Amino acid sequence: MNRRDALQRMGIGMGYSLSAASLASLFHACQSEASTSTTAASEALPSAFFQPGEARAIRGLLDILLPATDTPSASELGVDRLCDLILAEVYSPENQAAFRRGMQHFFTDFADDRALGNATAAQLRTLVERHTTQLSSAERTRVESFWQGSEAPSDPALLPEYERFRFWRSLRQLAIAGYFSSELIATEHLVYLPVPGPYQGCIPLEDVGGTWALR
Repeated sequence: MNRRDALQRMGIGMGYSLSAASLASLFHACQSEASTSTTAASEALPSAFFQPGEARAIRGLLDILLPATDTPSASELGVDRLCDLILAEVYSPENQAAFRRGMQHFFTDFADDRALGNATAAQLRTLVERHTTQLSSAERTRVESFWQGSEAPSDPALLPEYERFRFWRSLRQLAIAGYFSSELIATEHLVYLPVPGPYQGCIPLEDVGGTWALR
């Protein structure tokens, strides 16, 4: 199955949210691109959605969200390539435009794509903290209202903040779903059963045996 057919059959281009189960199927349908799932290869390949500087900065953000510990980082698993693919070939033009606007609001510290591509890990981490852990009380209240509502705020002055929030939430959703749908994480770090057995609706919690891969 080629990449575009896999995306079309998934039917997941319905907005910003993607289920982990759906993304797992997409990840496997695109296994022919597994050779790209290293940081070096990701940097060498052209992006379908991001500009070069954006792609490098997004890769850095993903590694802040999912750094290398006893498991690989997001970029080592090619999650940045998967995000780029989904944004380019699954998101509607309207959602692409909304994501890009939010991304631009997020990266306002950088004058152009070249400057963004040269952003250091420390600069990106400072940016993430500014928009997450260092929010003022009023900003936190607004973010909570953004979580609870699906409509953009009526006040035009709040639109940049709203779109920045939507960008960050979407990137996190893509990152987490893509990461835990990768073959290495599913088979080596989660409980993995290639051929599922019978459905058991009520079993003791201790028999579950850990977090299961969505396969």
